[in-house]
Amino acid sequence: MKMNLYIFAGKKTAIDRLEKHLEKNDHCKVREFIYQYFPTNMFLVLNPKTIMEIGDILTSFGYEDDLDDYLSGLKANIKELKKNYIAKKNNASLEYDRVNRSYNSKYKTPTIDYSPQSISDLLSLMDARELYKSYIEGYEYERNVAYSWLYDAIDEALNHRTHETIKLVKSADEIGS
Repeated sequence: MKMNLYIFAGKKTAIDRLEKHLEKNDHCKVREFIYQYFPTNMFLVLNPKTIMEIGDILTSFGYEDDLDDYLSGLKANIKELKKNYIAKKNNASLEYDRVNRSYNSKYKTPTIDYSPQSISDLLSLMDARELYKSYIEGYEYERNVAYSWLYDAIDEALNHRTHETIKLVKSADEIGS
C-alpha cells in the first residue's frame, strides 16, 4: 500500500514502533518498517546509516502540531541539501580530474617509484577518487536519492492536502448557498 505522509503522521502506534526500532539501532527492522509503509525498492538497497536517518525523520512527523509548516520547512531544508550535494559533487569531480591529470603527467612511465613524493601523490589520487565515487555511487549518492524520494513524498503530500482543502472549501460554499 502506498502511504501518504499525512496519513502516516496520524498513525501514532506505527510511529512508536518505528521509534523503538530506532532506539534499538536495528536498521534491518527500520528498513522493513519503512518498506512496509512506503514500498519503494530503493529502501531495500540503501545503506544502514541512510535508512536510520530517514526513519528518524519519519518518527518526527508524529510529534508536530502543525504538520503543514513542518513539511514545508523540511522540504526547504531538503532542497538546500540537494543544492549542496550538487555543488560538492561538482567540486569532487573537478578535484579528481585535477589530481588525476597531475598524477598522470608526473608519472607517465610505468616505473616503480617509492619516493615519499610519489607515494603522497598516489594517496592524494586515491583520496580524490574515493571522494568522487561517494558522490557517484556511494553514501552521498544514496543519501541524495533517499532525500530526493522524501522531497517528492512531501511535495505529493502537500499538494494532496491542498487539493483536499480546496475541495472542502468548495463543498462548504455550496452548502452555504
